[in-house]
Amino acid sequence: MTTYLCSTSVLCALLALLLSGTSCRREDKDQIETALMDTSLLMVMQSPFGCRAMTDVLRFYLETVLPAAEIDSKDFKIPISTIGNIFYELKRELVYCKDYLSCKKPFEIESIIDTYNKMEDKGLYKAMGELELLFNYIEEYMVSMKQ
Repeated sequence: MTTYLCSTSVLCALLALLLSGTSCRREDKDQIETALMDTSLLMVMQSPFGCRAMTDVLRFYLETVLPAAEIDSKDFKIPISTIGNIFYELKRELVYCKDYLSCKKPFEIESIIDTYNKMEDKGLYKAMGELELLFNYIEEYMVSMKQ
């Protein structure tokens, strides 16, 4: 049986592992100017709804973006399976740490998903190109949970 430590230090360690093993440069094929994520997502992540926002964003990447990226993995500079494994671990920590982490009201991820779908094939490259931004938002979320 796995023991889950409900602390942001565990989550931060997972994020640090992900960042240390990847080169988070903007993907070459991300040519779309429209952003999937903006500062409103960061603001929600730092709010009492942050846990839900994190869970929804991780689910979107785990169920939509990373499986598509795995198929085209030769097009990306970062190890897709490593990102997936760490995102699964982050999501698991969020589920097991609901009492520690604030998780009050559902975050509306539909606007990100709608924009992604409207971009069709280019949405994958946009989502992968915005991983560094997502990593920064996750880090900000972790820091806000320590306070």
